[in-house]
Amino acid sequence: MDFSETYRFSGPVPVCSPDGKYIAAATEYRLVVRDALTTQVVQIYSCIDKISGVQWCPNSTYILCGLVKRAIVQVWSVIEPDWTCKIDEGLAGAEAVHWSPDGLHILVTADFQIRITIWSLASKSFVYISGPKHATRGIKFSPDGKYMAVAEEAWILNHATWSPLAVLGHPQSITSPEDAVIYKEIADISTAASQVPTKAAKSHYIVCQLPVKVTQQKVPLDKPNVRLGVGRVCWSKDGKYLVSINENMATTVWIWDMQKLQLAAVLLQTSKVTDVSWDTQRSRLLICTGSSIIYLWSPDGASCVHVPLSGFEACSAVWGPEGRKLVLSDRDAYCCAYLEQSK
Repeated sequence: MDFSETYRFSGPVPVCSPDGKYIAAATEYRLVVRDALTTQVVQIYSCIDKISGVQWCPNSTYILCGLVKRAIVQVWSVIEPDWTCKIDEGLAGAEAVHWSPDGLHILVTADFQIRITIWSLASKSFVYISGPKHATRGIKFSPDGKYMAVAEEAWILNHATWSPLAVLGHPQSITSPEDAVIYKEIADISTAASQVPTKAAKSHYIVCQLPVKVTQQKVPLDKPNVRLGVGRVCWSKDGKYLVSINENMATTVWIWDMQKLQLAAVLLQTSKVTDVSWDTQRSRLLICTGSSIIYLWSPDGASCVHVPLSGFEACSAVWGPEGRKLVLSDRDAYCCAYLEQSK
């Protein structure tokens, strides 16, 4: 795997365009668009305030910047640098912004979800939808739309009857199924005197035999808005696998075989998992833990990849649409990672 140099950003995580040609990153009120292959600057756009959200339209022609504090959305064209559009929601506020699938409309959700305004870039008209309701990030549909995963105890529901097909449990002691593969991260200690792995250390996986005990974190019940139970679920591109993260076991990644409705693999990390992201083309999962190592899992095995950039700690990742590059983000910097093409 090859890596680019790092580039600064602030606010939202940098994003790839759907066609894989560009990467957009915000720095305060500026939006910088780079060529995804060469990382050279293609365009720089200046917004009227700090950028809080960035989204590409589905055909990669336009890109929007959400300015939540001002309830304003600014839209830019990559192919026509002089073209611009500004949407002002005024006193209604702007809680969320989304593109329509056709890339010709922008949906703006007002504060307190009192309405959604659908703006047309073609006709410059708009319509209102009153009283919308949001689905949370804990509800994810499979790619074919047949199943829905609910992040409570990872319930799997049938889309036609909404009846539960399975409950994917997250036990503290894993005893089955027999063919589940349990990977445990082992930090490579560079010197005999050092006994505590650092964020810059290298690692490797070992395969553990069942039964395996999972580390459970203590929950600070005296703090507000404490996350408990399964907080994240995500389907693979082909719908064959589901990944889940239990907030009580924040260093553990659970991967489920959704054809057998059973556990396929578990990855026991040394640090808390900060992000998981599926390859856009195949059943390959990337894991970040806020360290200088990224982790890859596929049905063929798991591996640890050291990021050779000084001080860089990968907290999140976004796959390119072709599945051959990644945008890795630290807290205030990002880089591109290029994977070798499978033969």
